[in-house]
Amino acid sequence: AATLQSRVAQSCSAVTEGHQWSMACALLQFALSHSLRIEPDVVSFSATAAACKRGPHWAMALRLFASSRQHGLRPNSVTAGTAIGACSWARQWALALALLHSLRCSSQQLDVATFTTALSAMSSSSLWERALQLPCEIRSRSIEVDAPLWGGAASACERGRRWEQALMLLPEVFSSATQGSPSLASALPALNAVLSACE
Repeated sequence: AATLQSRVAQSCSAVTEGHQWSMACALLQFALSHSLRIEPDVVSFSATAAACKRGPHWAMALRLFASSRQHGLRPNSVTAGTAIGACSWARQWALALALLHSLRCSSQQLDVATFTTALSAMSSSSLWERALQLPCEIRSRSIEVDAPLWGGAASACERGRRWEQALMLLPEVFSSATQGSPSLASALPALNAVLSACE
């Protein structure tokens, strides 16, 4: 069963790479059938949700996220990021924040990439105040805030026409870039976001 389970996960991942969301869903549904008698793992759900997170099928990614929990699976950071990413793509910022809050309350282990994805939803909705609060929350979880996340906060300030707040992020951008990389290449998108906010 374990081998078959891994094959289901591999198949879901393969069709995801080809953006075949309907086939990925069909494979997962087949694995969930009583006749097969195996339970797909979190990788299968994550891969299938990833195939659906963009375009008109973004809501399916959220249903798959909920379904994985119903099957007793604990979502990992990839699954969580995919679900929040679907909300971000659809500009459903309230849904993205609600999902992030739910994950935090359940003591879900989240990485900085998941928070950056949530921040993307905020920046698309000009929630600059909430976006500036997020890095502090991340640090309280002992997670290192990287340059891309600061860039997301700067983008939110840009959309909110808060250039002063964006400018105040510059020291954090430089600090995070020099800590994680010997060059400032990783900070360029964040720096561009700050500069755009000041235009």
